[in-house]
Amino acid sequence: MRERQRTNEIEFDTHQSAMTGPPNSHAQTALQYLTWALEEIEKAGNEKAAHHARNALEALRRGIPPINLKS
Repeated sequence: MRERQRTNEIEFDTHQSAMTGPPNSHAQTALQYLTWALEEIEKAGNEKAAHHARNALEALRRGIPPINLKS
């Protein structure tokens, strides 16, 4: 049985198989930090920042590749 943690509307699956992208420890670490950050952002009451954190969580969970910002 899988353990799940719920942060408002984001459900974080603690098993790597939940991600559709390749399992990787950096992505798992980023998911955990973003989950904690979202909790603190919501306590601070910044809706715009919370929205961006949720989008980042979803992108990581779906394995969406990052945007290449190199010029």
